Amino acid sequence: MFGLEAHYINHTSEQVKYFLDIAKERSLFVTAGSDYHGDDGIHGTPLTVGGMSYEDFKKFKKNI
Repeated sequence: MFGLEAHYINHTSEQVKYFLDIAKERSLFVTAGSDYHGDDGIHGTPLTVGGMSYEDFKKFKKNI
């Protein structure tokens, strides 16, 4: 396992912190999920909601 989805639209702030702490302890990439499945208004959330920080994105992008 290389990364952990810490940021997700349905996570509470406590859950985000929990997953960020795990990622840091295990040197994992932090990722984010919007659960975006299209603009049908039924599935998921807008693509920009629940995203990772720009710093985490840069680390992720550098290593993919």
